[in-house]
Amino acid sequence: MAWSGQIPADQDDARRRIMAAAVRCVQQHGIDRTSVAMIASEAGVSRPTLYAYFENRDEIVNQAAIAATESFVERVIQHTRQFDTASERLVESTLFSLRGIRAESALAMRFRAGQVLHGPLNADELFYAKLCLGPVVELAPHIESWIDDASELAARVIISLLTREPMEERTEDEERAFLYRWWPRALGIVDRGPRGGEGGAALVGGRSRPIG
Repeated sequence: MAWSGQIPADQDDARRRIMAAAVRCVQQHGIDRTSVAMIASEAGVSRPTLYAYFENRDEIVNQAAIAATESFVERVIQHTRQFDTASERLVESTLFSLRGIRAESALAMRFRAGQVLHGPLNADELFYAKLCLGPVVELAPHIESWIDDASELAARVIISLLTREPMEERTEDEERAFLYRWWPRALGIVDRGPRGGEGGAALVGGRSRPIG
């Protein structure tokens, strides 16, 4: 039955529902593997019905990829705001981003394809990095005066950690300790680290210890 038996209230509602179906497909299968047939099936409509609202596959998939990225950034921000210091927010948002990008097909596909290794950083990458730094800036307002540089550095850190593995494999706790040792200080953040560690602390074996 068309629209799974639930007819849209209007054209805007129809487009929203098709887009939501497209986002689910992109998140599950990745951008390259998402087809018009998949989206139509997920939305409960025929392909001709889908084309009545979107011109072609590229239009809907590109919009779905943007929506999936924006949804992911919102989750990063929500996760980051659970932490009480700027250094924690910086490190934990970085780790959360790494986990999410590796796990979500829509995001992981881009890195597996090596697209980030070619050409300059783009405006979208810097824009999303800036959004993710928002909760950090709330507790470290000095960063606001050079937020563009901070956003570029954050984007480069994420890309580096995603595309080049360390010389020796690290657990997530070891990766967390590595980031606590230098990442907050790179942005001029010196505060009480996790669980009260002074001057940016590293978490080792579930305990925090001061660094430096």
